Amino acid sequence: MITYRLHTVYLVLLLLVISCSKKESKETQIAKSESIYDTIALPKIDGLKPKLGLTREAQNVTENWVFYQEISQIINSLGPTTIGRIKKQIPQLSTIYANLKESQVANESAIPVTLNTQAIRARLAALETQLMMLKNEVFKNEPSSGRIAKSIVKSKNALQDLNLQIDERFALSIEEMLEAASESNDTLTIKKGLVE
Repeated sequence: MITYRLHTVYLVLLLLVISCSKKESKETQIAKSESIYDTIALPKIDGLKPKLGLTREAQNVTENWVFYQEISQIINSLGPTTIGRIKKQIPQLSTIYANLKESQVANESAIPVTLNTQAIRARLAALETQLMMLKNEVFKNEPSSGRIAKSIVKSKNALQDLNLQIDERFALSIEEMLEAASESNDTLTIKKGLVE
C-alpha cells in the first residue's frame, strides 16, 4: 500500500515536471517567432506627401512646443527599417500622447495658445488615430510588413497635414495679401515716379 502511494506521488511529480518543460518550450517558441518578426525588414515606403517645412512664424511657435517636437522627431525617424525597431518606437509615441492628454485633463494648455484651434486639434486627433492603427498593425500576432509600411505612410502624411494646418494658421488672408500687394505696387510706383 505504501509503495502504491509512493508510485503515485512519483508519477504526479513526473507529470508536473513534464508539463512544466512543455510550457517552457512553448514560451521559447513564441519568443523565437517574435524575434523572427523583429528582424523582418519593411518594404520601401511609397506614397508620401511632399515634406513641408513650417513657415518662420510657425517655427517660432512650435519651437517650444515639446509635444510637437517629440512627435515629429519620432514620426520622421520611421522609415525603411525592421518591425522590431518600430515596436520599440511605438511605446514612445503612446507616452507622448498620454502626456498630452494628462495636461489637457489638468486644464493645462499643452498646445500653444496661438495654435489651440479646433482645426489643429482635429489634425492632432487624426494623427493619433493613424498612430494607433500603426500600433495595432505592429503588435498583431502575425504582423504584415506591407500593412505596417502603409500605416507608416498614413502616419507621416497625417503629420504633414498637421504641418499644413499649422502653416495655415499663420497664412495671410486674401484681404491682407491684396493689401500687401497693393502696398508693394504703391512703393514701386513711387520709386518709378522718382526715377522719371
